[in-house]
Amino acid sequence: MIGGFLGQKLRVEQRYFGNDASSSLVFEDERGHIFGVIPKKHALNWQVGEQVVIRQAKGSDGNLSAMVERVE
Repeated sequence: MIGGFLGQKLRVEQRYFGNDASSSLVFEDERGHIFGVIPKKHALNWQVGEQVVIRQAKGSDGNLSAMVERVE
């Protein structure tokens, strides 16, 4: 990993949260830890199993925004 999160590989997975068994797409690291949740409004752009690499990341007020690139 270069410079913290930059260059980190993630994959898209589906996780279930709460008692109502609603699911969300998430980015997971190689150990299965959730890196972040994909907002519902962007979920149609992603498929379970896709892989990405973090190219840019910016933190603000305890939140991290990351730009990712799909890996073929």
